[in-house]
Amino acid sequence: MDISEMLYKSTVFIQNSDYPDQNGTGFLFRFNNILGQAVDVIVTNKHVAEACKNYTFYFQSTVKDETEAIECSFQECEWLFHSSADLAICLLSHIVELCNSDKPNLLIIPFTTDNIPTQDYVNNMSCIDDVLMVGYPSGVYDAANNLPMMRRGITATPYKYDFNDQPEFMIDAGMFKGSSGSPICSAQPIPDDTLLENRQHYPLLGIVYMVQMFPIAKLNGTALTVPNGLGNAIKSRCLLDFIPELEERIKFRNIRNQGTDIPVHCGN
Repeated sequence: MDISEMLYKSTVFIQNSDYPDQNGTGFLFRFNNILGQAVDVIVTNKHVAEACKNYTFYFQSTVKDETEAIECSFQECEWLFHSSADLAICLLSHIVELCNSDKPNLLIIPFTTDNIPTQDYVNNMSCIDDVLMVGYPSGVYDAANNLPMMRRGITATPYKYDFNDQPEFMIDAGMFKGSSGSPICSAQPIPDDTLLENRQHYPLLGIVYMVQMFPIAKLNGTALTVPNGLGNAIKSRCLLDFIPELEERIKFRNIRNQGTDIPVHCGN
C-alpha cells in the first residue's frame, strides 16, 4: 500500500448516534511500548468525546477491497482525557470487545510513537512548512470508498516555538466544523530508520482542536461567523503524556492489544 494511501486509512469518522449531523475526526495511534506491549487507541479532542453519549465509529475494513465502513455503536467509551490539552484517547481494545462478535474485520493502520518528530527534526524545521490535514470537514467524505478529505496548508506559526507558551501551533488550511481531531502531518515524508531500507513515514506534527472564526454580520444581536482559514493544533508530543495512565491500565486492567499482524507504522 502506498504511503499516501495509508495516510488516508489512518482516520476514523466519529458520529453522534443521537444527532447524526454532529461529527468529528479521530485517528488511530499506537503506543509502541507500554510495559512491553503495544497499545492501540483512537485519538480525538476532549470536546468531541464529551459532545455525546452514543457514538458511531466508522473504520476501514479488511473485506471488500478495504472500502467498507464498520460501525461500532456504544453508550460509554473508556475515554482517557489529557490533564490540560483538548485531547482524548479511547482504547481500541475496548471497542473491539464491544463489536467483536459480529464486526471483527477492522483495518488498523495507525500512526505510532515513531511518527512523533524528534527534537532534532523540530530544530531543523523551517519557519514555514507545508502540512497535510486529513479528516471530515463539515462531515464531508467519500462514502462509497469510506475515505476522508485531505487538505493542504502551511504552518501559520513556526513549529519550533510553542504558540503563546502552550504546546500548540497554528496552521493556515481549509478547516470547518468536523475538522476537530484531524491529524496534521508534514507534507514531506522522511526516511524511517526504524523500518526496512527505503521505508518512509509522515511526521505527525499535531492534532486540530479549534477552528478560528471571523464575524461577518449580526442577526438579532447574534454574531454570524465563518471560518477564517486558521486553526489551532496541539503538538503531537502531548500524546506521550498519556503513557503513565496507560501503564496503570495495563497493570490493573490487563489491556489487550488487538493490532497483531497489521501495519505498525503510518508509512510505506
